[in-house]
Amino acid sequence: MSGVDAREVVQAGVRRELFGPLPGEPPVGTPIDCSGHSLTFDTKDATDGQFHDRDTLEEVLTRSDPLRRYGVGVLHSGGTPTRTVISGHDESVDIPGLAVNEEIPDQEPNEVRGRPRQDQADSDDFDLSDTNRRKQSAMALSFKVRVRDGGSLKVRVRGAYYDKIHVIAPDMQKEWWVRRPFVLDATASGDVLRRERKRSQLVTTPVVEGAKLPPRIQPSVSIFCRTVPGEPNADLRLVTLAVVDDVLGAGPGSAFFQVTFSATAANGLSIEPYPEFEPPDNDEEEESIALLYRNRRTFAIGHGCAANWEESTAGADAPTVAYVEADPLPSFEVTSLTPDVFEQHADGTRTSVSVSMKELSDKSAIGVQQVERVLALYAEWIDDRAASIPDLAARYQEAADRHIEACRFALARMEEGWNLVQHDSIAARAFQLANYAMLYQQIRSRIEPRDVVKDRQGVYRPQGAHPQAAPDPKGGRWRAFQIAFILASLPELVDPTHAKRKLVDLIFFPTGGGKTEAYLGASAISLIARRLRDPNDAGTDTLMRYTLRLLTAQQFLRASALICVLEDLRSGLEGELGTVPFGIGVWLGNDSTPNTWSSAERSLKELRRDYNASNKFLLLKCPWCGTRMGPKRHRLQVR
Repeated sequence: MSGVDAREVVQAGVRRELFGPLPGEPPVGTPIDCSGHSLTFDTKDATDGQFHDRDTLEEVLTRSDPLRRYGVGVLHSGGTPTRTVISGHDESVDIPGLAVNEEIPDQEPNEVRGRPRQDQADSDDFDLSDTNRRKQSAMALSFKVRVRDGGSLKVRVRGAYYDKIHVIAPDMQKEWWVRRPFVLDATASGDVLRRERKRSQLVTTPVVEGAKLPPRIQPSVSIFCRTVPGEPNADLRLVTLAVVDDVLGAGPGSAFFQVTFSATAANGLSIEPYPEFEPPDNDEEEESIALLYRNRRTFAIGHGCAANWEESTAGADAPTVAYVEADPLPSFEVTSLTPDVFEQHADGTRTSVSVSMKELSDKSAIGVQQVERVLALYAEWIDDRAASIPDLAARYQEAADRHIEACRFALARMEEGWNLVQHDSIAARAFQLANYAMLYQQIRSRIEPRDVVKDRQGVYRPQGAHPQAAPDPKGGRWRAFQIAFILASLPELVDPTHAKRKLVDLIFFPTGGGKTEAYLGASAISLIARRLRDPNDAGTDTLMRYTLRLLTAQQFLRASALICVLEDLRSGLEGELGTVPFGIGVWLGNDSTPNTWSSAERSLKELRRDYNASNKFLLLKCPWCGTRMGPKRHRLQVR
């Protein structure tokens, strides 16, 4: 099973547990006749196990009622009644909760100022408080349509209710619940969609599929339409489609479950991106977000549910979707990101843009060419983005100019760092040794753990020869963003008086992208440059802080390998790096690690007495040679 398959199994399991039966799910358990209102069993034991309806193949809940069993996609009874049906020339009723002029009721509604935006529903929606109640009784979607002559909106509602069955057995009486699914179809004509600021109930037609039963109860479906604020085209309409449980009564028998619904464009009608309402005082961050996500259009807003739609069609200037749908338990697959950058070639091939740590540690011409290629490609990319700004909508251009300015500033910092590496002796030496340290830190970190065995003298020793640290030709490479971060940070790392010393650089990337490697590289430059400036300056240089104890422990192991390599370097370069050893420490709180020598001694004694005692010493293997560290169980010899 692949990782994707495993994820789908988990996702389906969560949906089944919280939402209810999945479409096409095979029946489980013993079939029983649920056509009546009661069931009689000869023995109490016969009621044990799982059951399903013999005729409809639907589930039967035997342990609890559906309101206790499911918590997502549920509509409780008690919604606002909406039984005014569209037929003939009947006028629809006004709905309380509209955004009207409260001071002068006879006047038009207050004007909505500002430009549209797409992250929230407009203020002209009718009263949807039923979607926000603790016991939700309605769910709705708001979206924009273009109504052409003959155009209509096809609505389909799916859900289920549960009928109670009295179960009788010797010395036992209880209640079971059998699932009764339903499908409702409705159509909103162009005339209905052009009605202004009226809530109208749509006539629904049950769709009985196979052996399913006609619904005993069903939710009402209402629609509310109005013009788009600031839009002169009368064909463009804002639509809010609501499904409401206005059934009389209370409890599980009056609730609806697994409720979803969709609205599909038909006969020339089109569903277009939801309008944006931009406040006139947008800050720079909001403008940047709008620029970056300008092609990720919102086609519907959910009320008491999420809104889904298919991938948009047509061009970016006039995208449309065929349908929008309500989903009470949404899921979204985030696009997989790669930290790698590729250079496209004229023949259609591409190569990864990276820089060899070994070439940089050797100060070879190949390393120089690789770094300069990274900088040149970034400069070309910036120029390409700058040239595309005039083609953007006017409201994006100011933010785009700021982005390009920030990119050029970042490039200038990288170029400054690279210039120092080439012309400043301390920067050049720190950069060289840091690359060597990072290369061998990778090698040491990947050494397989070595077991320890007791020799003839009763001393535990590592098994096998000491591992040799040999560079892998395919390993030891900086990704483009890593070398860019190191070069941009280098001027401030080698010069404590640098004007940009107070800048804080943020590396934002998902787990596994190489963030740790990047800041360990910067830390190595800082540690080495400090010793090169003054070999006797051996105070604390780098602080690493993490929000999770486990994460702190993991990163400590990687940093320890770097410190070991730096110490190996220092021992051979005492004239440059001094005589004080490089060191590393960690503090996780006394529950996780000893904070004093006496506490460490107590923890060690406890481990020696009890193999299963908590091991508060984080290193489980030597960061230099891979030898296992920690308690070892003594084998008992049975004579």
